[in-house]
Amino acid sequence: METNTEQMTFEQSCEHLMAAIKRISIGLLKLKCHKVFATPEDYVGQHEEMNANIMLAYRRLEEAEMRFRKLLQHAKHPQKKPRPV
Repeated sequence: METNTEQMTFEQSCEHLMAAIKRISIGLLKLKCHKVFATPEDYVGQHEEMNANIMLAYRRLEEAEMRFRKLLQHAKHPQKKPRPV
């Protein structure tokens, strides 16, 4: 289901996207328990490589969530000092 973020405030849009990231993160971690890991590997280290990539993807989602929190922080409390040129 797609949500029209144009109808939301900036903060609501960020919160909506953060919730989507959280859902994807949970689904990604659930992959670590997938039945494919109970089957024999096609080559040595296959499952280890798959798990490593799951964790790398999870970390990127954590980083994205942190960036949204920073967006919200600056949207709610803009810094008053001018940026250097």
